[in-house]
Amino acid sequence: MMNNDLPITLLTTKPIVMKQMLIILALCPFWTFGQPTLPMKDGKVFYQAIDTVDANKNEIYNRSKIWFVNTFNKARAVLQLDDKDSGIIMGKGATKFDAGNFVVGPIIMYLHYTININIKDGKSRIQVYDIYAANEYDRVTYTPEELLKYAKMNKGKLRRINEDVISTIASYRKAIVSKAASDF
Repeated sequence: MMNNDLPITLLTTKPIVMKQMLIILALCPFWTFGQPTLPMKDGKVFYQAIDTVDANKNEIYNRSKIWFVNTFNKARAVLQLDDKDSGIIMGKGATKFDAGNFVVGPIIMYLHYTININIKDGKSRIQVYDIYAANEYDRVTYTPEELLKYAKMNKGKLRRINEDVISTIASYRKAIVSKAASDF
């Protein structure tokens, strides 16, 4: 006499296990082989965004200046060039980010970079470059270019750097297209 329960159990379990295995195999390239790519210019990591803005040069300049002051209000950020006539705002920015991982836990670092904003009637360009990460005492530093040499090993740090810079640029882009509330 045959036990009919056994083959049915194996048949119903097997497809579920196979589906799970296929999903895991499909995701493997993202876990192991996916290397972060960062925008490069002349061998250095370089971000840039150009926007058309429905405003004149003066208004875009004012929005940009307010964004810079509100975004980088710590001592680590320094406005280095502020030329309204030329439409240039340039400075150093620094933002906090977690460079740790599940093995060592959280490691608070600061991402430093140069920000160059160029403005003219109806247009704005933001550039972010000279990027490096350092602890609060500027002792442990590395650049994205150094991390890219061993991209597989440093993909978490590279991903966090990329996300931080992209977030900063997105914040700027949002600030220059929104009109300031004038009903105070």
